[in-house]
Formats: sequence, structure tokens, C-alpha cells
Amino acid sequence: MTQPLPYERDYSFTGFQSGHPKTPLPGDKVDAELDAIASVMDEVLERIALIQRDDLALANKSVGYDQFKDEVSLGFEPPTVWVTAHVYAARDTVFHDTGFYRCLIAHTSGTFATDLSALDWELLADFLPPIAGKMDTITYDPTGIAADVFARTNHTGTQLASTISNFSAAADARIAAAVGVSVQAYDADLTAWAAVNPSAYLNTAAIAAAYQPLDADLTSWAALTRAANFDGLVTGGTSAALRTFLTDELGTGSAVFESVIPLDMPNGRLTLTTAVPVTTADVAGATSIFYTPAAGDRVPIYNGTRWTSTVFTELTLALDSNAAHTGYQQSAKIFDLFVISDAGTIRLANGPAWTSDTARGTGAGTTELELKNGIYTNKNSLATARFGSAAGNTVAVSANQGTYVGSFRATADGQASDTVLLRLLYNTYNQAPRLMRRADPAVSWAYSTATIRQSNANAANQVGFLFGLAGAMAEAKVTTPVSEAGATVRNVVAGIGLDSTVAFSSTNSDLGQVSSASFSNLSASYVGNPGLGYHVLTQLEYGAGAGTQTWYGTVGPWVGGLTGTVYA
Repeated sequence: MTQPLPYERDYSFTGFQSGHPKTPLPGDKVDAELDAIASVMDEVLERIALIQRDDLALANKSVGYDQFKDEVSLGFEPPTVWVTAHVYAARDTVFHDTGFYRCLIAHTSGTFATDLSALDWELLADFLPPIAGKMDTITYDPTGIAADVFARTNHTGTQLASTISNFSAAADARIAAAVGVSVQAYDADLTAWAAVNPSAYLNTAAIAAAYQPLDADLTSWAALTRAANFDGLVTGGTSAALRTFLTDELGTGSAVFESVIPLDMPNGRLTLTTAVPVTTADVAGATSIFYTPAAGDRVPIYNGTRWTSTVFTELTLALDSNAAHTGYQQSAKIFDLFVISDAGTIRLANGPAWTSDTARGTGAGTTELELKNGIYTNKNSLATARFGSAAGNTVAVSANQGTYVGSFRATADGQASDTVLLRLLYNTYNQAPRLMRRADPAVSWAYSTATIRQSNANAANQVGFLFGLAGAMAEAKVTTPVSEAGATVRNVVAGIGLDSTVAFSSTNSDLGQVSSASFSNLSASYVGNPGLGYHVLTQLEYGAGAGTQTWYGTVGPWVGGLTGTVYA
């Protein structure tokens, strides 16, 4: 079941009364508006009934597993390893040394012991193994019953037999009684094992066939190839040693957190405001792009053999406006953005510019993409991926070793924008709805020609956006009031053009009839898949070809124009 459609007023009673101050409001229009309101209210009440009972409690079976946050399902936030200089929120959980802790007070970490003393953390569990005790210095007291029980229970075998009364004599008697009955009698043939010839008793060929011979490589533990930090895990046996072993990404052995397939999707978002994954204010002319944690703090990076789930803090790409630098971000060009590992340093970098506004190109020298185990990567090697604004801030990236996280279109050399007029920063993962908006500031203008044109002949009456992958959907709506000076009824049309100022691309264009007695509020919409790259949605108008029509933009608190949404 879809969400209720919002109520949209179709008739302007203010406009009617302005032209007919003494005429009663038209009843059919009033009924139509009230019916529309009633329809929306009925749909809203119907949806509320799905989630709320009459006693105001949640409706039975209205909440399922997918509606719970991760911490509700687990009982706590997913844990990470504690680090200093990190902003922790209440209910975050971490491992530190052998302990498992929960954050009680939001804070920026400093020294763990200091933070713990300040009651910023609460210990949930300690994985320190128990320490086995020894009781090898207890003197046996044969006359004390309690001491006798204690010694029998705790004797470790390290005490000398001579220190225990009558032990030797009693042992000799028991052994003598058992020999020949339950214990094999001593055989003289066993006095010199080195003199025994195995071939006289055994078929050595059969032994070789049935059992693997001793391998010289196994004679020395040091000769075995073991995963890095494995020895520390075996000898230490602590949870800290286990975490070190599991999170090793560089040692002599394969990292457990490396995999032939990515362990998770990229967790970050591209943004033009540091530490703000989803901006709500316009940002124009930004000189840096940030990749900041959003759904988490991990990003998978392929190393040519395996995937590594890499922990990252916010990455910054300082944009370059110097045309003398290789790979600078040139105005009106589109660039793909990748997270890479530069010899262990995690960076945000861009590849070469797209070949056009709707194609990134294919083959060497382009940022052609390839799906690698479900993650988009660079299909071809990038000879000079740029990660900063200095001349030498470039690095070579091998094929598939850059994780594609999004794209942007430069609004000037070395500048990026993300505004309601220009949504030119695209996120591949963790997308969010991005509002688009344009309203002509003019109160009104006249246009009666039967030719499609951009509204008010104003090239600014449009919105632009960027899709880094094909298949994404855009939607937009135009609202335009129109009046006619003469008594003759005239037909006018409002619509939306995709990458066009002379043709309607609207899903629904709106035809209205206007006259001196009839005012029309035209409403057109666009919902579609515009395709890969940079696109523009334009507000269009079409006059009657006769008479005198007046079109309205911003009239006091009433604002018409173009609104829309893309996911990026």
C-alpha cells in the first residue's frame, strides 16, 4: 500500500474573488476541493488504522523484525575496538584489552583509564582467562583429618614421595601384588630398545604405505607458516590477542577479515560539509569533498587477490583548480570518486574526467566501471588518480583496486556544488532524497504565443542533477497559475522538459482553459529514468496563440514553479 497522495488545491478562490468580489464562491469548486480534502483524510485515517488501535496503542502485528534498529536486535550497539580521539555516543560498545564496555556518557575519548574513572564507560564482560592455582607447598599432616582431605584434593604431584608417611612402602607392596596379574612382568628383552631391529618384527613397506613418513618441515615449529599474531593468540589466550589475530591485515598470514568477497557495503557518504553525511543547506563553490561515515565506518577495498574490510575516518579530497596540474577538476566536467589504499594510507581520489556529460568512456584512460563481487570498481588501471590539490598529489591505482563511491560535476575549476538548483554530487551507496526547487522571482509575465518555450523565457527556470549510475529515477512537478484578459476561453499548457526547452517530456502536461471569467492553476509532472550523467529538468509554457494570457511566478506568500526529488 503506497503513502497517501498530498492534498493539492486545484482552484484559486482568492483569484476568483479578486475578479468577482460580489459573486458567491462557485459551489461545484468548493465541493470539489472539500471532496479532495476528504479523500486525503480518508486515506490518512485508513493508514493510521493499520498501526494504531482504538486504545491508542500500536496495532497488533504492525511492527516486525525489519523495523527494529540494530541495537534493539542485538541488545546493544555493534561493538568496535576502542580508539583515542574518537567521538563516542551513549550506548556505543567497544573492546579494550580484555574487557567489553558500554558507553554511558557521550564524550571524545582520551586515555581509556581516565575515561573509565570518569564513569564514561561501564564494564559489561571481562574475557581474562582464570588463573589456575597451585598448592605444591602444603605439608601433609597424617593426624589431621581436614588437612588430609585438603592434601588429597589439592596434591599436584610435585611433592616428594619421601615427605608423605609410609608412601614408599605402601606403593612397593601394591606394585608387587599387581605384577603378573594386571601388569606385564618385566621382560629382559626391553633392556636395550636401541638394539632392537624393527625389520625383524615389522613389515617396513606396509608401514610406509599405511602411514605418512615424518616430514622434516614438521620437526621445527618455527618452520611452519602461520598467520600473523597466531603465536600471540596461542600463548596469550586473551580476547585482546584474539581480536589482534582476527583484525590483522598486513602480517605474514592471510587476514581473517580479508575475503574473496566483500564482507560489507561501503558505509560512507560523499558530502561538501565535513562530518555532515546528509546536508540540508545549500553548499555552492566548495573546494573540498568529504567521504564521511554514515551507515558505519567501514569500506571494502580489493587488493588484487582479496577484499579487505577497512575501517576509515573521514577522508578529504582537496579540489585542484590549477590547469597545469594533471587531472585537475575542470569546470563542467564529471569525475568519478574512489576510495583507495595508497600503500596502506586510505584516500579519496578521483579518476580522469568523463568523455561527455552522459558517458564516462570505456577502455584505458577512462573510469569505466566493473562490478567486482557486487561492488563497483575501476575496470582499468588509473595512471594518475588525484587525491589532493598539490601538483604531486597523484597515485597509480591498479584495476579493481579503487572502490567507486560516487561522482561529481565541477561547477568551476576546482569547485563543487550541492544545492536545490544543482544536485551535482552523487552517492553510489547510502543514498538520501535530495530536494530540487526553482521559482521565478517575477510576479507575472505575459505570453500568448502557441510555441513551447522556457517559462518567462528565463534560462534559470530549471534544475540540474547528476546520476553516476544508470537506472535511477527522478521526479518533478510544475505549478503555474494563468489568467486571460478577454472573455473568450483560451487553451494554455504547462509542462516539463528533460534536457529540452522546446519539447514536453512530462509524464503529465496540464491543459487549462482561461478567460476573464475563469482562472486556471496548471500542474504538470515528470517521473522517469533520465539515464546516466548530467541532466536538466526545465519549466515550460505554451500560450493559446491568441488573446492575452498572464502567467504568475511569485505572488506574495504564494510561490509556484518547479519542485522535484532525486536520490543521491
